[in-house]
Amino acid sequence: RTLQEKRIHPHTLRHTTAIFLLKAGVDFATISQWLGHSSLNTTMTYARADIDLKRQALMQVFPEILAPPRAGHVSSATINIVDWLKRL
Repeated sequence: RTLQEKRIHPHTLRHTTAIFLLKAGVDFATISQWLGHSSLNTTMTYARADIDLKRQALMQVFPEILAPPRAGHVSSATINIVDWLKRL
């Protein structure tokens, strides 16, 4: 599908920009001000919407669980991630 065939709205551009800023490490307060949000909670919606940000956060806290397996170590495929997340 080409870009011309997609329905792109101004809000789509705002949302995409906010996600890329978050992934680049820009803090929520700066993004909130830039987007003109009246509340920081509105900006936090972008973090809840992005699975990559969730994975990055988990990698920082539990790197041994989500990191790719190293040679000579047990494969992460033996770990049931869903069960592990339910125990958090």
